[in-house]
Amino acid sequence: MSIRNSWPMAMFALIVMVVLAGFATLPQSPAAAAPLAAPTPVSVTRPSSEASAITFNPFSAQAVAADTTSTCFDVSKFAVIDALYSIDQGDTNTVTLTTKWSIDGTTTASGVALVSANAADATEMQQLQVFGKYFCVLADVANTNPVTITVQAIAK
Repeated sequence: MSIRNSWPMAMFALIVMVVLAGFATLPQSPAAAAPLAAPTPVSVTRPSSEASAITFNPFSAQAVAADTTSTCFDVSKFAVIDALYSIDQGDTNTVTLTTKWSIDGTTTASGVALVSANAADATEMQQLQVFGKYFCVLADVANTNPVTITVQAIAK
């Protein structure tokens, strides 16, 4: 091979080396590690004191043998409700307790179920976010066997 034929190859190799050297001298940012864990969401609730919280009983040891909606309570000044329910099954009757919310106290929209398809004695507590102005509870039963239902709540 003559010098004349190798000249373009030498120029090409020189250009490739200059470009690679240029990339090697560019400033690089340091590698950043991933966060240790996902950020934890923070619940925003209004602070409560004994003076600003209200307690009420949508159901107070009430024998329920048909679908029944409790009295609705004005909770518009509060952020959350702690709801404690207790179901005392006599003769078995499947019960679902569903939260109900309303703006006008008449027209209601269903919220979350406090308990679904319950067929045994049970007691549990849940915290609920407040929606609308009024809060009530629907006791939905499967048959006419009476079930004693208690729902106590504190809005704060």
